[in-house]
Amino acid sequence: LQKQKPDVGLVGSFGAWKNQGYHVKKGEHGLKIFMPCTRDKKDVNGNKILDKNGKPKQEIYAFKLGTVFETHQLVEYENLPKPVAYLPDNPDDNRKLFFSITKASDVPIKVLETAEMCSGANGFYSPTTKEICLSPDLKGYQRIKT
Repeated sequence: LQKQKPDVGLVGSFGAWKNQGYHVKKGEHGLKIFMPCTRDKKDVNGNKILDKNGKPKQEIYAFKLGTVFETHQLVEYENLPKPVAYLPDNPDDNRKLFFSITKASDVPIKVLETAEMCSGANGFYSPTTKEICLSPDLKGYQRIKT
């Protein structure tokens, strides 16, 4: 995306922006990305595998070329929520909120041993281990936000 538009901001598909109540400006050309194709996971008998909420689990089986639009290409750009750069710290709530998030998440969340394992990022999703990995340097609401 940065090669196509060096100052790229938040992106979404035409449908994703529309579902959120935003509209792409007329005449705008989208950016090309590879998008995952998903399908329901099935067991050996062909039955759908359900998660703990009764929804079918999804798996990525291929990627296709898709089009996304950047925030500046939207009619209502001024009304978009701005990304949060910093969250204030409230030590009383941090542990409880982080514990609640990890308990409610369908994806395991773990804090890595060293920040170097994140390669400079605050955190990432690992498709091989199927878990969210967080930098140990994150504290308080920054850890919760990530």
